[in-house]
Amino acid sequence: LSEGSGDRRPARMVFLKDVSEFFLATRLWCIRMFEITLLLWLISQIPIKVRTKAAFSLAPMLKKGEKVLMVAIPLLLRTIIFGVHVLVTYEGATCFYVKDTQFTTGLSIVVTGLLGLFVTLTQVQESLPDAKEWKPSIILQSVIALMQSSLLMSYKGPDMINMVWLTFGVAQMGIALWIFFLLKLDVNAKKALNAVWNSTSMLDWKFPSKRTTIATVTVLLLFFYWKQELVAPWDNTYKNHEGYNWSFVWTSPSAWDAQKRANAYFKTQIPHIKNSLRNRFTLHPYFAQTEVREGLSMEKLYHLRLVAFEKQLISSNATGFMIEKDKCAMLEFLEAHDIGIPKMIGIYHNKEELYKTLNKISASPTSYKYPLFLKGCHLTQGGDSGTKPWFAKDFTNTQMNRKMLPWVEEKWQQRPVDSNRPWTDTMNRLLALLKPGMAVQWPFPGVRISPDHTPLEVKVEVIWGRAYFGMFADFHDIIALRDNTFEFTERREGHPELWSLENKKDERLAWLIDGGYMDAVWAIAEKTACAIGIDSVRIDIFIDPEHPNEPMVNELSLSSGHHYFYHAPNLANAWIQPHMTRMRNEGTVKSSLPNDVWPAPRVRQTTTQVHLQRPGTTKGEGRGNHLQSIVR
Repeated sequence: LSEGSGDRRPARMVFLKDVSEFFLATRLWCIRMFEITLLLWLISQIPIKVRTKAAFSLAPMLKKGEKVLMVAIPLLLRTIIFGVHVLVTYEGATCFYVKDTQFTTGLSIVVTGLLGLFVTLTQVQESLPDAKEWKPSIILQSVIALMQSSLLMSYKGPDMINMVWLTFGVAQMGIALWIFFLLKLDVNAKKALNAVWNSTSMLDWKFPSKRTTIATVTVLLLFFYWKQELVAPWDNTYKNHEGYNWSFVWTSPSAWDAQKRANAYFKTQIPHIKNSLRNRFTLHPYFAQTEVREGLSMEKLYHLRLVAFEKQLISSNATGFMIEKDKCAMLEFLEAHDIGIPKMIGIYHNKEELYKTLNKISASPTSYKYPLFLKGCHLTQGGDSGTKPWFAKDFTNTQMNRKMLPWVEEKWQQRPVDSNRPWTDTMNRLLALLKPGMAVQWPFPGVRISPDHTPLEVKVEVIWGRAYFGMFADFHDIIALRDNTFEFTERREGHPELWSLENKKDERLAWLIDGGYMDAVWAIAEKTACAIGIDSVRIDIFIDPEHPNEPMVNELSLSSGHHYFYHAPNLANAWIQPHMTRMRNEGTVKSSLPNDVWPAPRVRQTTTQVHLQRPGTTKGEGRGNHLQSIVR
């Protein structure tokens, strides 16, 4: 990790996202014009006498207003554009006296700024032109602004970041205006105004028929339904798609630097992952069925993993997915393997037994630490809201009957649903098989120091038994790396799914490295992954600030929804390559050997379900002659 990269500018990853925002803005223009047209039609329904009287009183004022607008609008727009070009020229000129700026890029920015000034000055004397003359003028200014914005993105000037967004805004506004005039919306609007307010021509106004009105409203409703039901979920589903990465890299120096750092870090971790494969890790056969191939993204691998789960469920009734998707099965597994978790009170698949325990707690409230957590075994998806803390005051008879027991009844009946993911359908078919249940658990004993007054949690990605990094999602996604450094990111306000990738130092969690806390975190994460025998998994771990050596596992994820940007392709590659070696050795895939051949995983010879594995009872846990060894 390079903390002194010198690039302290938030990387505004604009390309694809802002293109979509531009189309959104253009669509809003069309909607606004429709609304104006609808308003004018409604005005036209006013009785003729009332309308005529209003026309006589307002017509002179409107004509004067039109003349003023004909002069004021182009003058205002050109003044704004002229000012932007002046600022751009000044920003580019800083290459002559500000250190660490790129002279060639700065000079190019100056040239585009002077070009913009020239184009603007040659048009100052024009009145508001018609569409034929106006369109080339606007589109030319937009192209110049786009050139300026593109150059500014790679320039290290003092006010580069504001100038990027200013020029991009000018370009977007210009293109929207160009479309406005291209579609002759201005002409139609003027005709509509004349038709409404000119009382002499009102008799010639053609009112839309009921059929046309109904058709228009129907189309409008269908459009909004389409947007709400298809466009919005699609954008939410694919907001973390790795396909965005390339545009970020080519439009942002900080993103380019982040990718370089991620690739350099990956190279340092490859020997450790290979060592884990050779000497410690063994793979449960349940996770050997994913049909991997070269070049897949993490998102695609998650999907293929779930497809393999479903196939095994159908062919052999394998339910290994319950290691995560059944929270109670997960807790029982972790407890059996002596992996630290918050203290359990009980796991219940019978409501009556659960109610007996809750009444017992109510009868002796001082015997417990609060809040106690009730967790729906079958409700592991974040949107299911299947976990809730309950305090001592909630265990009175009145509060239990008013709040707690109705909540238990509701969650017991609730069916888990995974939404807004590319693999939603496959996952939901698996989740439908889970039986309702509930766990009662003590709170994590550590001090709550996260911004939301929750336990400090780190989400650790483990690949082939090697903890790769840990993400602190509550701290603007600070990432702890295995070389005792941090990688710093920050959520972009207004678009929380996007990161700025500048490596701006954040000291809030430095004590974790200085105090040796992360060593215990890596150890418990790797112990958990090796016990399961899973190739890739996210393990969420609580950290106790007062006890560095006592982290505890909160939960697991077999299909993480977090976006790891430039680490994601490397994680995917590390996931794929050992499987490729295994499949080449088995003869199930024919491909040429890469220059760097990864060792194949040693597969456990066991038919025990993943979540039912127990220490010392499953063949293939650890090293031994009973392993199905296909190591190259």
